[in-house]
Amino acid sequence: MARGSREFNQDPGDGPVSQAYVHALAGEREQSRAILERIEAPPVAPWFIWQLARIHAELGDLDGCFRWLEIGVERHSVNLANFRLSPRLALVRQDSRFEALLEHMKLA
Repeated sequence: MARGSREFNQDPGDGPVSQAYVHALAGEREQSRAILERIEAPPVAPWFIWQLARIHAELGDLDGCFRWLEIGVERHSVNLANFRLSPRLALVRQDSRFEALLEHMKLA
């Protein structure tokens, strides 16, 4: 793919989201949380909502994860299929709030 095409298709805010996720995966909680504080300030782009939920899940912050999932459901911008399929998110699926979100979306 040409360099210009990649830049055209990539949102400039994706860098910090990716950085926060990589820090969370690496166990670097403080670095990830510092980035999250910057990028969670409103307005949050709809396509970042599920990514923010995923980062909170990786940090073990299920309350933060479900806060963003609920925002995504309200804004119709979260694809819960990603959470249903990813083995890394088993902890999220085990929480009763996940089943409640599925029922709310008529997916349960």
